Amino acid sequence: MSRITQLFFAGFAMLAIVVWAAMPANAEEVTLEVEADSPAAAEAPCTEAKCPACEDGTCTGEDCPLKATTVAASSDKPVISAAESEAELGTPTHRQVKIIKANQEGLSNTKLNCFCMTLDGRILAGCGSSKDNGEIRVFNSDGDYVETWSTPVKVEAINVRANDGHVFVAGDGRLVQLDDTGSLIADKPSPHASVSKEQAAKMRQAVIDQLTSRVKLYQQQAKIYDQQIELIGAQVEKLQTKLDELPAAEEGTDEAAEGEEADSESAVASRTRAMFEKQLTQLERSKGSLERTKELWNKRIEQLGDAEPSEEDIQRQIESQVSRKLAVASISAVDDQVYIACSAAVGYGYSVWAISDDFASGEEIIGDLRGCCGQMDVQVNDHGIYVAENSRDRVVCFDHKGEEVTHWGHSAREGIRGFGSCCNPMNVAFGPEHTVYTAESGTGRIKQYTSDGQLLQVVGSADLVPGCKKVSIGVSSDGNRVFMLDITRDHIVMMDRIPAEERKQMVAKAQADDNAANSDDTDEAAGEKPVADKVTQLKASQPIRVRAAAIRAIQVQPAIKAVPAQ
Repeated sequence: MSRITQLFFAGFAMLAIVVWAAMPANAEEVTLEVEADSPAAAEAPCTEAKCPACEDGTCTGEDCPLKATTVAASSDKPVISAAESEAELGTPTHRQVKIIKANQEGLSNTKLNCFCMTLDGRILAGCGSSKDNGEIRVFNSDGDYVETWSTPVKVEAINVRANDGHVFVAGDGRLVQLDDTGSLIADKPSPHASVSKEQAAKMRQAVIDQLTSRVKLYQQQAKIYDQQIELIGAQVEKLQTKLDELPAAEEGTDEAAEGEEADSESAVASRTRAMFEKQLTQLERSKGSLERTKELWNKRIEQLGDAEPSEEDIQRQIESQVSRKLAVASISAVDDQVYIACSAAVGYGYSVWAISDDFASGEEIIGDLRGCCGQMDVQVNDHGIYVAENSRDRVVCFDHKGEEVTHWGHSAREGIRGFGSCCNPMNVAFGPEHTVYTAESGTGRIKQYTSDGQLLQVVGSADLVPGCKKVSIGVSSDGNRVFMLDITRDHIVMMDRIPAEERKQMVAKAQADDNAANSDDTDEAAGEKPVADKVTQLKASQPIRVRAAAIRAIQVQPAIKAVPAQ
């Protein structure tokens, strides 16, 4: 926050204190005679502590204490602004402080699948490995266990509606609604789980095509094995020829001979022979492994033959695909609509469905989304539907009807502007002032954006087991606490905001490091190569005895320059 902004809000706070001190001692007992919906209430200046006209925004009183209180309260809200430098942008605002374990002493072991946050800051951990042991474990805002709610499904996805705190759960092809105490309101099959006759026919044909093409794929793979075996065979023959051309090893020749004996023709030939024989053994082993694998493929091809796939094979594959398509990757709700991300009815993409909050009806509104590892996160608020389309390395914002509004992001192995590792961002969440937080699997990195995609800050990185997987995140209402799912370890990482003064020092150090790096770049551009580059060049161009002394001289040179003149 800038100095001017601090003074601005401090002034409003002082005004609120002065006005509050001037209020009558029995202000809470004063009853206004003017009714809230009367014209007088909208026009008369207000000097009382309670003003119905203020509540609907029509009061014109300049000295209204209720308005003063509102202004003072607004100064406590987090101020969202972009970083002023790259050093500040890349310096994390939060650090990991605690691990919240789903499996604690006194509780039965379970599988943690997802989590979300309630309006009052509690953590709802969705657990279970089947519909028989589905449950939600509730933790307070500090990560302490409170209680467990039973659910009629395995909790695959979970979220809380902002306007009333109701909890929405998806699992086993069903949708569940609970109130904010865990009591059941609704439990019905999800509309996306009902497959139409047309979709069933397409799915069946896709399975038949897949099974039919399987034989062709096996035959193609068998040909590849033939080519690899032939290539290795040629290498073996070539190596054997070289081996035969070597002079016969002299009796008593030792590979480890030293001095002049080590440089003799017979010693060199002996070492070369040993190297060739080792390579020959490795090639023969690889060739044998390929031949055995090819034999297995040929047996499988013979079993399948040219016959059409059996009805049993077709049904088995259809059941497998239906099970995958019933799974819900994420769920979110706003007003009377629930939004879920799930596999497309046909093919390997993902779709977003809009469903009534009584689960009676729904329709696909977004299709052709690309995701990997069964993950596609959708979160919705008043601004729209935000999707972490991980296989395209971007966040996409749609309106509530499914029309794209904007998108941002790109793949980047380095830096903070893009999304790193494989298939990111994996998850999104909302923070103060409708900001959007993104989570990256593999790196554990969390970033904060404006609702239209402007990067505001690197929030921090959680210590996670690497991998392409769900990394759900949650943000407290003030933004001071951030949570991230480590699904492999069945726990949630808690991160707290770094104190302002400490972070200020971190930013200063990052800025100093950037300045030093830029200085090195300037020296290099002027013809003065950095020490590391000089050493690398010497290692590549000079014999070992010559380069050792030269490297020591180069490395000592900067230290000599740093010694002040006497």
